This record gives sequence, structure tokens and C-alpha cells, in this order.
Amino acid sequence: MAFANDNSTTHQSPKPNGNLEYSRNERDGAKAWIVGALEIIGRDGVDTIRIGKLASEIGISKGSFYWFFNDLRDLLICALNYWKTELNDAVFDHVGQKEGCTETRLFELVDTIFQSKLGRYDAAIRSWALKDDEVRTVVRGVDCDRLEFLTGLFQEQIGDKQAAKGKAHLFYRAIIAESYLGEYPADERHEAYLKSLITDLLQTSGEQGTPEQEAD
Repeated sequence: MAFANDNSTTHQSPKPNGNLEYSRNERDGAKAWIVGALEIIGRDGVDTIRIGKLASEIGISKGSFYWFFNDLRDLLICALNYWKTELNDAVFDHVGQKEGCTETRLFELVDTIFQSKLGRYDAAIRSWALKDDEVRTVVRGVDCDRLEFLTGLFQEQIGDKQAAKGKAHLFYRAIIAESYLGEYPADERHEAYLKSLITDLLQTSGEQGTPEQEAD
């Protein structure tokens, strides 16, 4: 599935290679800077990024930075778009192309989220979004896309769209919590918790409404 809400920049997103590593022959390109910036965002937070520090960490001359980016902000927005397209969209596209029952595909989603370390970057980018309107807009778009995707999966199993929406919201909140509480690389206990929640949600009655309806 292809997601909308893509904030464009002056740079094209690099092609996915399955992880955030970059090879020796592309280390002088824009991708090395973008990947390196995203790694620091996920590990230390966006406020810690400095061009010189990043150049040293990824082993690239600081002078090459301005061949690819106008300034640090330009790089950070490229890193944000890389997170959205090469990590987030790639994860959900992968699951969307899978065959099998709803439970099987939701289990695959959990496995892929942990294998890609998407949750680690999610937590850092959500923290960034609290103080940056442009980032907040991108994150809200991603949240809407993810919830729409999850609602569709749950609806396949239980039929009722409102009930599916409520279950999708509950499961998505659990994913967000795991992005803050989980340890990466993956901890099987966190994966097991999410998979157990999936099973419980699919086994409960599809007649339940959304949390807003139940409050009424």
C-alpha cells in the first residue's frame, strides 16, 4: 500500500536496502548523512546532532555536507522523510502484500516492526514532534495511515468497522507504548505481549464499539 502525506524536500529519498547500513562505495553520498542522522536521532535525540560530530561518526569529510544539503535543517527533514518512506511505509507495504489470515498478518507486522527497529526511531521522532510543527504534521499523517491500515485488517476479521476501529486504536496504543518501553534489538517478551494482545482482540466480540461509544 502506498501512503500519502509525504512532505517533499529538495532531495529524493534513497532506495531501500533492507536496513540502515550503508556500504563503503556510497559513504560519500547523501544517504550516508541521512542514515547517520537518523541513527543519532534514534539513539541520542535530534538536539544532539551537529554536522562535525556526525561527519566524524560516519567517517565522512565535513566539507562534503554542503554538496548535498543546504543546512542542518535540510538534513533533518531528509532524515524524517527517510523514516517515513524507507522504514514506516516499507514495513506496512511489506505486511500489506502478505497473504494469510488477519492474525498471521498482524503477527508479521509485529515481527517486522521489531526487526526493522522502527519503534526505536518512532519514540525519538515523537519526542521531536512535540517541539516542531513540521515534524508533528508528518507524524500525524503517519498515525492516520497506520490506523487506517490496522482498522482494515481488524475489519476483515470482525466485520463491523466501528468495532474494528476501536480494536485498531487499542492495538496501536500498545505499539506506541512498546516503542518507548521496548529494548532494541528485539526482546521476545515484548513481541509475545503484542501477539497475545492481537489474539485477545480477535477473539473478543466484534459487537464492541469504539472507546468513545462505550463512554456514552
